[in-house]
Amino acid sequence: MTNSKVFKQIGAVLAGILLLAGAFLLLPARPGLAAPTGAPAFSTQTEALTQALSALVTTYQNSDGGFTSFSNGANVAPSNVDGTADAILAIAAAGYNPNIPYPGQLASPMDWMTRQITGVAQFAGSSSGGAAKVILALTAAGRDPQNFAGHNFVISLTHQLSPTGQFVGNFDTYGQSMSILALRAASQTVPLTVTQWLTGQQTAAGNFDDPDQTGVAIMALLASGVPTNATTIISATRYLSDTQLAGGGWRPAWDTVNPANPNSTALVYQALLALGENVGPGGPWDRGGQTPLDALLAEQNSAGLFQFFGSDSFYSSAQAIPALANRIYPFAPSQPAVAVDQTSGGELAYADPTGRVLTVTVPAGAVLTPTELILEPFAAPPTTTAAVSPTLFGFAGQVFSLRARQGGIDQPDFNFSQPVTLTLKYTNADIVGDEDSLQLFYWDGSQWASDGITVVARNPAANELVLTITHLTQFGLFGELALIYLPLVVAGS
Repeated sequence: MTNSKVFKQIGAVLAGILLLAGAFLLLPARPGLAAPTGAPAFSTQTEALTQALSALVTTYQNSDGGFTSFSNGANVAPSNVDGTADAILAIAAAGYNPNIPYPGQLASPMDWMTRQITGVAQFAGSSSGGAAKVILALTAAGRDPQNFAGHNFVISLTHQLSPTGQFVGNFDTYGQSMSILALRAASQTVPLTVTQWLTGQQTAAGNFDDPDQTGVAIMALLASGVPTNATTIISATRYLSDTQLAGGGWRPAWDTVNPANPNSTALVYQALLALGENVGPGGPWDRGGQTPLDALLAEQNSAGLFQFFGSDSFYSSAQAIPALANRIYPFAPSQPAVAVDQTSGGELAYADPTGRVLTVTVPAGAVLTPTELILEPFAAPPTTTAAVSPTLFGFAGQVFSLRARQGGIDQPDFNFSQPVTLTLKYTNADIVGDEDSLQLFYWDGSQWASDGITVVARNPAANELVLTITHLTQFGLFGELALIYLPLVVAGS
């Protein structure tokens, strides 16, 4: 499968894809970026993921917040839905919020999607694969695909389901699998005819065309409820084993040049994770000391980008990031959570790519019944200033929500039995006004307030603020704005 055939405009013809793949051969590598050497460019999987995300955004995001499919760099070509949805999936998979601008960027990809809602709707209506991609991107960003900017994209998808169980507008099984995953992402039931149509395309060898489509078909079938011991899953898994290369990765049959293809390897790796396979060293997918993850990392250069036929590739990088994050389609936004009860406390921590860190420390006795605390990190604030008479505070970079769930049910009016400690590590760029004035406020539905929040310690040298809270809601970090007073001028002076 070509690079363009992964997270591409579903509905392009195969010949066009092959031509695009050939075009990649003619693209020079971006200047100053070292090509992969066959050895991992970074010491850990986490570092590889962090650098991949940073390189994807800084290299390819346009100033309007969107991305271009087959991008050759930021602002080279107009943003489109296809490329922006791919980027949203990668950004969300890496644990960053695609609803807010990435550090150093002017706008977020979800800002662009909202502004271009007419184009998004047209893209979703053009093929079921397009609708599926929009749904997957929206759910990964924590948005409701049935009510986004006045549109119901689940209906956009289901309107393209034929009586045979095939989603129309797709020339291969990839779009069918994506449509299944989108239905599951939107918490919809997958009709039996839909999975039957997909399994009907499986060959006697167990494959759904090539390793890429076989990998995503496995994820789709598992998501729709097909058990791992089903004949179709066992046969597809055997095909992946038969086509695994000596270096641990995969490539499509037409590719006789590359030792592995980062797109193929990423999708197959995710499928193996979905199957619960042992993909580590010494496991059944270890080929002479080379695992699927090793093969994927070998295609990453020292700047963090993944390459396709020797050139930096937006699609390969976007495709590889969810696999590096060990995320399986369909996935929801990363929301750190911790379970606590009356006798045992717990700790919840989150860090974003800028270096901001939030740690929630819950002591024993803070809850009276088993409770799950869920952190929704760093969403956009409702306002950028907080008036606390007679002082005005400005937004200082961190906004997050904490919510409680008991027995699977949200508790909107939850209060702790004793204070819970928050430790905030902010960046220099977050500081507004006097650093010693930084204060956490909560949104009470109409204004920012500070009652129930106590500053325990300030550590400016470490950019750290320690506080306690007694209730849950949306919180924001603010700093006191300096007020400038004009000199008093008296007539005749």
